[in-house]
Amino acid sequence: MIIDRLTRSYIHDEQRIEVLKDFSLTVEVDSIVALVGPSGCGKTTLLRLISALEQKESGTITYQGEEREGSVSYLFQEPRLLPWFTLVQNISIPLKSHFQLKQERLEKALEFLSLVDLYEFRNAYPHQLSGGMRQRAAIARSFAYPSHTMLLDEPFQSLDADLRWSLVKEFSRLYDDHRRTTLFVTHDIQEALLLADTVVQLSKRPMNIIGSTEIKIPREQRSLRDPSLLSLIAPSYTYP
Repeated sequence: MIIDRLTRSYIHDEQRIEVLKDFSLTVEVDSIVALVGPSGCGKTTLLRLISALEQKESGTITYQGEEREGSVSYLFQEPRLLPWFTLVQNISIPLKSHFQLKQERLEKALEFLSLVDLYEFRNAYPHQLSGGMRQRAAIARSFAYPSHTMLLDEPFQSLDADLRWSLVKEFSRLYDDHRRTTLFVTHDIQEALLLADTVVQLSKRPMNIIGSTEIKIPREQRSLRDPSLLSLIAPSYTYP
């Protein structure tokens, strides 16, 4: 994915606030790029532009040389499961645009529920599950949807430490088996080091790139106890 000179601003109290101005970034196909930057710098706006939830003022977003939209999976900080549907319905219903047969959609949903150890809860409703189980279901839904791009907007931030690292590991395992181009917004550099192929440091708005670190250690070999991994952390990567 190539993001070229993307610009987006808002009007607030009759003043124009530039969030992105000529922002450019290249994300290699089937790689994970973590975006680390201060609150309010424009990270979520960038994801919303890529997913066409907002319209850009100028610039282009191309995939393998083709400018197009759609076919994007979006994993939010909260699970965003529909409370009146069961887990299997929450995952299968978004697949309608890609799989015409209901049975095919159900099989795909059940496959990914199994991969996150939620098959036995397939007929449960979201309110019957813990927060961690709901977020695992959201991860399964993101991977079940046959997108070319996956967007993660701090999906592990609201969880306690043990559950958080468990889900980071869960996501990494699923990603290695079902790769796609991924942009991962996080304030936690440790999450970025465990998951990303490249960590991009961002400025305050208007958002621009001020640093980039490639992580060459294989994902399955990474550990927060590894000094060589932790040595990649720079003080400037720590944001509130």
